[in-house]
Amino acid sequence: MTDRGRVAALLVVVSAVLTGVSSTLDMYTEVQPTTSESITNTTSLWGFRSTMPGFLHTDTVLDDGLPIVVVVALMVVAAVFTVRNGRTASVARSALLVLAGLFAGLVLAFAVGALARAEIARAFPESPAWKYEMEFLPGFHLLVAAAVIGLAGAVLAQRAQPAAGELEEETAVVVHQLADDDTPPFGIKIGRQEAR
Repeated sequence: MTDRGRVAALLVVVSAVLTGVSSTLDMYTEVQPTTSESITNTTSLWGFRSTMPGFLHTDTVLDDGLPIVVVVALMVVAAVFTVRNGRTASVARSALLVLAGLFAGLVLAFAVGALARAEIARAFPESPAWKYEMEFLPGFHLLVAAAVIGLAGAVLAQRAQPAAGELEEETAVVVHQLADDDTPPFGIKIGRQEAR
């Protein structure tokens, strides 16, 4: 196994750790001013909280966290199998690339959904003083970083093993050209008189 393969697997593990940390944090907040006070809505991968009067202060389950966690767990399993040699590693490398692309797609879909929600909220002001504000929080930035690192690890894993016919430097065979007057291949120089 080359060092590049170990680095690729390590990047996927780092991506999984960052995803785990980010999944415990909030992703973004929305602030909506009203006549009496501002309402703050906070969204994570697992739920939605609001300071709206009468709103239950319990997280409502969203569909965003579960697919991300499942895909990242499968990425880690695929990364472990890429460390092995043989056909299993080849299949695992392909699966890892597909899963990393899926993970990046899920993060992109989450970001697009948040931005679309903000665009809709800004399109319907209740009054001229209406000012809707949305801010992405560190949890979202960690999630994006995890997706980029996971994708980098998956791409690096594709070239983890040397291609067919390609040898690594430490195992390469070196052939030297010998001149005519040097020692013959068998190591003993036989003169013409001795050959008779």
